[in-house]
Amino acid sequence: MRSIRTRMTATILCVIFLALVVATLLSTFFIRRTESRKTDQLLMKLCETGEQSLDYYFDSVENSVLKVTTYAEEDLKGTDDEELEAHMEFLR
Repeated sequence: MRSIRTRMTATILCVIFLALVVATLLSTFFIRRTESRKTDQLLMKLCETGEQSLDYYFDSVENSVLKVTTYAEEDLKGTDDEELEAHMEFLR
């Protein structure tokens, strides 16, 4: 009688251990996959935010350059060589 009880106990313990190992492996797989997906989404959001910040910065620089170019062109319009030399000397 004891032998059957011991075998049943050992079999039940093996089945429980096997179920525990399978559940652990599946959980590990699903957790890694989920975290990988969330990490990818977070990195994409960070890249999009960085891209928008750089776009804003470069647009601001472009607007500043255009304003300076327009000012310089308007300031030099209608000047001949003598006035240009005087103007350049004044700017120096």
